[in-house]
Amino acid sequence: MCQFSNRDIFCFLHFTNIHRETVSEVLKKYEWDDSEFYEDFENNSKRYDLVFKNACFYSRSIIETVKKLDKDNNTIIVFFSDHGTGLGERYGERNYGSYTYEETIRTFYLFLGKEIQKNKISSKLHSNLDIFPTILELCEIYNEKESVGRSLGKILTDESVEFEDMYTFSETGALHGPFPSPEKSNVFCIKSNKYKLLYLEEPNIWELYDLRNDPKEKNNIIDKNFSFIEELKNKLLNWINRE
Repeated sequence: MCQFSNRDIFCFLHFTNIHRETVSEVLKKYEWDDSEFYEDFENNSKRYDLVFKNACFYSRSIIETVKKLDKDNNTIIVFFSDHGTGLGERYGERNYGSYTYEETIRTFYLFLGKEIQKNKISSKLHSNLDIFPTILELCEIYNEKESVGRSLGKILTDESVEFEDMYTFSETGALHGPFPSPEKSNVFCIKSNKYKLLYLEEPNIWELYDLRNDPKEKNNIIDKNFSFIEELKNKLLNWINRE
């Protein structure tokens, strides 16, 4: 969002190279159950890192262009991603959309602007739904409709402010993989700042992970019978069956 000739301008730029590389170098070369892909995690990672650098060059060109136009003092720049991608670390997740593990649902925001705190890093739990109300607040735009997410404006502009969501939810319906469901979501999860409960509807499987001590989600602890599991299950099922 920036201002030209006393007019506010909103511009959304979509960098597609990462997706294009995934289509040409992964989807067109490997089937979802091709062991060759999953056994080549190192090269998969190198390929992704290389194309991600191109995203960095693209991002830098945006910032440099805004500065050349002398609009950096009244421009807010937001970088974000809608999802991550699998690199072969999880069988069945050839790219993204098969599961709701961290490698494909954990994403980032980067907000840049005159009033935004520089070099402030937060690992608190938030949702992509928070991006829209945050942009509205930072641009001082009043929204008559109730926002689904919660603005992070205070966190970005005040160094002393910090808060997070109690829970976030994610879902997917894969086009391929072990449990394809292109017409409706069939894999769900609820996530707190410590645990994630994952539900695969078709095989009726529940999984629980301690994200602090097991960030790569290798150890399913659903059988530990923690007292909070039923509460998480109920919250997730209520969310799945929401109207």
